[in-house]
Amino acid sequence: MRNPFAFVPSFALTVALTACATDSVAPVIVGTAGAADTALGDGGLGDGTSASGDGQVTTGPRADGHIAGTDGVTDGAFGSETSVLTDGSIADGPAVGPDGVQPAADAQPPADGAGGAETVVTPDIAMDSVQPDGAVAKYQLCSQLLTCVWVACGGTPDPKCAEPCLGVASASATAGVTPYLDCVKNYCINGKCAGTPTSQCMNDCVGEKCMFTVIGCGADGKTGTEPCFTAFGCLEACKEKGAECSYACYSKLTKAAQNQLDALFNCANASGGKDPFAACPSQSLTCVAGGKTGSGGCPNLWVCMDSCNGLPEDTKVGCLGNCWGAASTSAQKQWIDISKCLAAPAAPCGQTLATCAGPKGTKTCLDAIGCWDTCDKAQKKADCHLACLSASSPAEATKAANLLVCMGGQCKACNGNKTCEADCVKAKCKTEFEGCLK
Repeated sequence: MRNPFAFVPSFALTVALTACATDSVAPVIVGTAGAADTALGDGGLGDGTSASGDGQVTTGPRADGHIAGTDGVTDGAFGSETSVLTDGSIADGPAVGPDGVQPAADAQPPADGAGGAETVVTPDIAMDSVQPDGAVAKYQLCSQLLTCVWVACGGTPDPKCAEPCLGVASASATAGVTPYLDCVKNYCINGKCAGTPTSQCMNDCVGEKCMFTVIGCGADGKTGTEPCFTAFGCLEACKEKGAECSYACYSKLTKAAQNQLDALFNCANASGGKDPFAACPSQSLTCVAGGKTGSGGCPNLWVCMDSCNGLPEDTKVGCLGNCWGAASTSAQKQWIDISKCLAAPAAPCGQTLATCAGPKGTKTCLDAIGCWDTCDKAQKKADCHLACLSASSPAEATKAANLLVCMGGQCKACNGNKTCEADCVKAKCKTEFEGCLK
């Protein structure tokens, strides 16, 4: 019995999601330069973009998108012959002053005239909006606020490092950057780096876990007319083009499509690196189909999805989307239940699979297994599989499905070898096999 579940489509979403975790989607830092490693009152760091005596940047984002920690940049992201201008560009010339510290030409002094030890130097953005308390919000856009946060926090695990930036931001900018801050807190500060809160750990974790949250923020609330699935190819094409390209991909989507993509990213992120389609089938297919539903039943969806296998990846996306969009809500739910069942084959969940086939015959479990085995030679395998289960009684179809699910999860390595399968069934699917005999 070769591949009992050939009807389950594969879908390479990993490429698109991985594109979000590359250096190219890190926010572009356009801030001004200030004193190196300025300590804040709460123990956090200042802007950290100033150069040390050798002209290297001590903290803050590197030119390649990583965040350099207090241990300095070792790859020369900002060389000794460059310096950061007030508009965010990089100019030629000495990066340090006579005393070995990069000048803080446009540093914002504290209102009370205190020294730089209590100051966070932030990008020079026009203040043109009044906050509820009458103060002026310095950061109107999420991308502007994110730049401040990135510079202020660097690779520090201090959860309060963003507070000075948030204190001068608009409500919409704060709302936009919150997913990023939550991600860093949950996955890095309280997660991966809780025991080793080094700048290296923080930087690696942010790049691995939280870069997808940067894309939505960088789009600054812009929406377009494109459906969700178009973001996959667009993000892949941006891998070598930088952050603005990724922001543009997101901003081309409709608001509904952005929500669908966010749901997929969040689910994939929480899956711990598992294949996104396997871990998040509902979010994946909702994105691919653009949230559409139809009236087709589970058997129709089963057959249609199977027909997409073997197609080129770009064509397969459209095929799966059409299948999913034509299915009813109940059929979609059944399919998700089947996917979860197959993802945990150790649990007896044959009824989930059998229900989709709509068993209404009199054949036994052994009859169904024997029938299923002949489907390898059938031109339309999915139709054949459905017919095998449908010809059995509900109870017998459930027994057969339980055995098939177990074999699909435990005996893949046999690749259709009958002797291997027989040994595997006896060793790993004994309970299901004995149930089929009763």
